[in-house]
Amino acid sequence: MATSPAGFKGPLIVTADIEIKQGHADTFEQEFRKVRECANSDKEPGCIEFRTSRHGNKFFAFEQYEDVASLKAHGETDVFKAFVSVVKDFHARPPVVLFYEELSDAPKSSYKARI
Repeated sequence: MATSPAGFKGPLIVTADIEIKQGHADTFEQEFRKVRECANSDKEPGCIEFRTSRHGNKFFAFEQYEDVASLKAHGETDVFKAFVSVVKDFHARPPVVLFYEELSDAPKSSYKARI
């Protein structure tokens, strides 16, 4: 696990643990769903999987990308930029974002094909 994908050479997994201020969780969820929808579409071919979950005002994302360039492309989409703009003041604490390098012999997820 790392706090940056620097030096990663292949597929990677990103997790984000997010806590939102009271009164903003529903709006955050609506915007988060837009990011997930875009990431799991043909608009982001390098995103293998993007899953989100919620418990109250706490959210969790599990993301899988083909490579660091695909992760960077995700962050440059209009949908992601709009999301950041809308939710920037909703955080109860800074998100905890961690990066993991995929094991070289791990099979690719079939999640995108199932949705």
